Amino acid sequence: MGMLVSCENDIKEIERITDSDEKIPNEMFVNLEVLATDSGILKSRIFGRYVDRYVFDKKELNYMEIKDSLVVFFYDKKGKVTSKISANHAFQYEEKQFIELSGNVFFDNLQKKQTLQTEKLIWDQKKEIIYTPDNAYFRVDDEDMIITGYGLKADERFESYEYENAEQQIKM
Repeated sequence: MGMLVSCENDIKEIERITDSDEKIPNEMFVNLEVLATDSGILKSRIFGRYVDRYVFDKKELNYMEIKDSLVVFFYDKKGKVTSKISANHAFQYEEKQFIELSGNVFFDNLQKKQTLQTEKLIWDQKKEIIYTPDNAYFRVDDEDMIITGYGLKADERFESYEYENAEQQIKM
């Protein structure tokens, strides 16, 4: 008994797919959780709803795209949550140790009871700083005042910050 198997490929469809500039993720995750430790001590926990990881040759930077929600918790040496970042969307550039967050970005310092709100925030993990681009509006609320403006820079745990172009400082 013999068997004959055949398949047909549309040459135009193959060319369309292989010539496409569309980037396809190497890995895809749903409800990803990443723990960052230093000498066995938990420093942060990162949660991403949908995460696509792209790995390229040396011409382009590898990155992860986090969609539909990102939450990061920071911990002190005793394991207590000290601050929290949340955003709708983020890109993490692995080699640069750099995360770009966007869409309803909130950074809460739970110890100081202060909140940073912006639409775009850059987290430079190498330098251990966060900042808003100069054209990104920010608002900081704490127990004593509300500050709004453009161009904020802070340490990565949002324990201290500085700003250049404050529009309002309202004392409570």
